[in-house]
Amino acid sequence: MVRALFYNVPARRKFLRAAGTELGHCVDAVVREALIRPELDWTVTHDGRALLRAPAVKTRAARAAELLNDQGQALFPFELSSGNATIEALLSPVGVHHANAAGAMFLYVNGRYVRDLTLRKAVNEAYRHIVPKGRYPTVVLELRLPSDEVDVNVHPSKVEVRFRDTNDVFRFVADGLRDALERHGLRRVVPVTPYERPPQPSLLASPTAGYDAGPPPPARVAPTPQPTYTPPPYTPPAFTPP
Repeated sequence: MVRALFYNVPARRKFLRAAGTELGHCVDAVVREALIRPELDWTVTHDGRALLRAPAVKTRAARAAELLNDQGQALFPFELSSGNATIEALLSPVGVHHANAAGAMFLYVNGRYVRDLTLRKAVNEAYRHIVPKGRYPTVVLELRLPSDEVDVNVHPSKVEVRFRDTNDVFRFVADGLRDALERHGLRRVVPVTPYERPPQPSLLASPTAGYDAGPPPPARVAPTPQPTYTPPPYTPPAFTPP
């Protein structure tokens, strides 16, 4: 239960937006935490009405199927370890993508939700030429690293981090996700019904075989005979001498 949130910092209250907007931010924050903590039971209520209910489940895939609807039900799990780095993710297969960036990528480092440009670019690189332009893959990804390889004190909100070796992290995530997509089926087989060409008539037997000439022409009618004109015989006038 949260009460008197701004008791010690009343000046921050004036920066709040509309109640509906702030409520949406609160629910989004709970969803982000619930996605990687499936063993916990979550309930969000507002004015006596339940806004979110996520009972404890065994896997992150089951939790994503509850919170992300159809997109979450289509995700497949993926894990990868190399040295001290580990990836545990839920990836959208080919053909499953989001209409906007908001609510598409849920990225975490050592259990903390982050908005990191390196991880976002690595995910986009893995899905390059797979997701149509203007669409976004649905990904829930956690990267675990030793604490000395990542700095979490970059921003007061703790949603930005700085990796000690950015290039290694980028290649590790991008290549690992791309390999997982290829193994899962990067190129889907589309069933094609064989085309059967209809039988064609031989054009050697008749030049007009196989063609529709339309209705037969009307029968020819004999022309009506016209009367014959015969001029009278020519008689030259009589010549009278002067």
